[in-house]
Amino acid sequence: MSLLGVCYQQGVASRFGQAYVVIGVRRLLAQLVLAAFHWLGQHLDHVERMTFYYCLDRDTVITRGKNGVTKLTKTDYNVILARQRTCDLWTLVEKHQNKPAVICQEPKVLHRSKNFFRSHLFTVADTAEPGEKNVLGKQHLSFPLRDPENVAIGIVDICTGTCVGGKSDLTVEETQYVINMMSILELIYREIVQKVGLQVDYKLEDIDGNIANILGKPEITKTADEARNVEPSILETYRPETIFPLLTQAELKTLIDKVTPEVYSELHSYVDPPPTVLRTIRMVIRLLNPQLASTIANKSWDKCKQLIASCIQKQIATFDPFATLMEEHRVELRHFVAETSANDVEKHGSYPTKLLYQWLRCCISALDMKLAYDNTY
Repeated sequence: MSLLGVCYQQGVASRFGQAYVVIGVRRLLAQLVLAAFHWLGQHLDHVERMTFYYCLDRDTVITRGKNGVTKLTKTDYNVILARQRTCDLWTLVEKHQNKPAVICQEPKVLHRSKNFFRSHLFTVADTAEPGEKNVLGKQHLSFPLRDPENVAIGIVDICTGTCVGGKSDLTVEETQYVINMMSILELIYREIVQKVGLQVDYKLEDIDGNIANILGKPEITKTADEARNVEPSILETYRPETIFPLLTQAELKTLIDKVTPEVYSELHSYVDPPPTVLRTIRMVIRLLNPQLASTIANKSWDKCKQLIASCIQKQIATFDPFATLMEEHRVELRHFVAETSANDVEKHGSYPTKLLYQWLRCCISALDMKLAYDNTY
């Protein structure tokens, strides 16, 4: 085979390898956002829809830098800002109300237009700054997911439903959960990009690094003295797809630690608890011990009260929703949440019920993540 033929085949293989890395990063990003939406869903009430749009620049091309390093080149971003980015928005992940989040198998592509809502989304893409817009009486909060160059590579849009006085109905606490989610996503995405050597080069400079496996361990080139002073990256400690499940596990443990003997005593003190409290306790027992739950479906409060100590107090600390819950439990949990909102629990001012209710919401997130992971791998 001639030298030209060898170079041609090497070039084709190189381009396929680069495309594989790009596709792998986008696939992993979609899975991360999916888990993030499952996690965020347990903390947000009255959210009508959550959507993740991926910003795909039409003028981005894969090129080969020095030493065979992958890089994406674009026209100067300062020029792009002056005239708007030439990108499309691809709908990758969606979550509707209490339904589980899903990755769109056939993504919808939004092109820039004079449409009021699209104009809002593309403004967020252009500026990489959060935006808020009232669209047809519904409030939209849009948050950019930025790459290492602080350019929006994606947008998380949260539709909170009907506006009240033109303001978002997210509480300060809920808004903080959204900010935390975006910070985690940005941190993980930037480390993935750095790890695989896939960086967007807006200044047409070469990138120093090699293509690495997306989930592989990064090569350490620092001296021993320098390495001792470097904090380990999050991806050296955890696999990307386990970040939000681990966060959910930590929250479950925190909730369980708060359910002290005094909390159980407060539940026992009820003579005739409100229906919301009773439904919550029965649902917890249903998850922990289905056989016992079937025997108390139509029993009195006195019978349920006996199981608080013998079932909930003894079993909740060792219960692992990731290992125990199945598809049929998701239907029951979703039905329970549809009947019993966080506002219903809050109205009664029962701290024990609030803790158990949040524990159930965490279980939903854990189950959604587990089923999504099982269906992906």
